[in-house]
Amino acid sequence: MGQGATAPQLRRLILVSALLAGCASAPVARKPSPPAPSPPSPVVKSVDTGSAMRQLLEISGQRSVAQLAKREAIWNDPGLRIPLPRMMKRASRYLTMRGYSQELQTFHKSINHAAELAIADFGGPLSDVTLAVQWPAGGRVAGGDVAATAYLRNQAGKTVRRQLGPLVDLALRQTQANREYEALILGAGDLGAFLAGPRDDLSAFVADRAVAALFKTMGRQEARLRRDSDGGGVDILRRWYQQNARAAISP
Repeated sequence: MGQGATAPQLRRLILVSALLAGCASAPVARKPSPPAPSPPSPVVKSVDTGSAMRQLLEISGQRSVAQLAKREAIWNDPGLRIPLPRMMKRASRYLTMRGYSQELQTFHKSINHAAELAIADFGGPLSDVTLAVQWPAGGRVAGGDVAATAYLRNQAGKTVRRQLGPLVDLALRQTQANREYEALILGAGDLGAFLAGPRDDLSAFVADRAVAALFKTMGRQEARLRRDSDGGGVDILRRWYQQNARAAISP
């Protein structure tokens, strides 16, 4: 700048230097980062709840069979005990008066024992029936603590009755209940007025009530399994849901 910068030139140089220094120290504006992508929503799979219900029924059914197969298990339970057929019930007072009270008691126990024997051989068929039942979508059925048993009886009660019938026939012969029945009818003698009407089909009578005893006991067992661990058993539905909770949801 020749011999030296003039005062105005010096001021301009100082101003330009200050401006350049300010630009160098100012932060560089950056574009905002895009938001992180949201994780995909979980997809709930359709899980076969019916399998849990079948497992519940399988355990309650087999426990019921084992319980009722014991001698006098049905006889000793007032809620399960098979009553005398209508004909014998009408004539029981008069048969007792004629000295047949012991025979009547023996016959009464025999038909209950026949039901126990028949149910003792029904474990396999009961499992087959339980596995064959089709459950509604989602597996949920109404009925509270005995819902699974009630559903099984509604869907397959006739099948259970049809398959248990022949076992009851055989058991009635084994316990000689048929022979005792005939002997009591003969013993009634001139009490024909009290035995009027068609004779009870003893096999059908016992089979119907054996089926009722089986389902009632299964309901008790189901309620017990739902309510507590029952020693070696578990709450089947709770365990099933715990085991399948992760399997039911996938990313």
